[in-house]
Amino acid sequence: MAPSRLTPYALAFGDAGLDARHFPALSLEAAEHGVDTRSPARFAFLTLAADVLREMLPEDAPAAAREQLRALVFHAFNFWRAGQHTYLVDAPVVRYLVETFPALQNWEMHLPQTSIYVQLPRNLFWARVAPEATPEPLDGFFIVGDGIRLHMLLVLGLRADRAGFSLIPVDADVASGAPARWAGAPGRDQGRDFANILPGGELGRLYSVVTDAEALKLAVSVLWYIDCHPEDVVTGDDVHRVVFAGSTE
Repeated sequence: MAPSRLTPYALAFGDAGLDARHFPALSLEAAEHGVDTRSPARFAFLTLAADVLREMLPEDAPAAAREQLRALVFHAFNFWRAGQHTYLVDAPVVRYLVETFPALQNWEMHLPQTSIYVQLPRNLFWARVAPEATPEPLDGFFIVGDGIRLHMLLVLGLRADRAGFSLIPVDADVASGAPARWAGAPGRDQGRDFANILPGGELGRLYSVVTDAEALKLAVSVLWYIDCHPEDVVTGDDVHRVVFAGSTE
């Protein structure tokens, strides 16, 4: 089993010891008050969640930065509580998913754990936090599901020599048939879904994620593959490699 690359959880929480200092007590507080931590609204009311924010951000931090960090703490805590499972997806798998758009009819969305981090092939997908922003490589995304809503957090620009990284939250209702609708509907108003946005990126067969619809389509496609092709998931203690057995790439 190949070791996991650097993850945003390790960089922001594990390496700094924030998880060990805060998450066990936060878990106890949630249990005492019967709080479903998979709900961002309910998680935000936990007293100890605010303590994590105060340690990570100065008091005069902009509101936008505070909201982004609140989303990161929510996903990081749920990731920790679920066992810190990272799914490393090989390039042939995601190329198959975004090139063929497999139909997901009659598939009921299922997460292998209540929270996971999906790590994409390095520098294969690109995104930007705003239309005028510089594109950054999409490292992957956290997913938390509670059966009612799907909560995603895209992580961009993750590097060991960078103090932080960029974040894009994506939330959606999980109604009956939602995964099939997300997979089958166009992800962009114009152009092909996941089409490259980098100059010359076509030469490397690069992809991009520029809309929430594309992010949801990518997420449910990966979840579908993990659920329906368990023979292609090489499982470790907390790192699982998702492979494509028929690939020669």
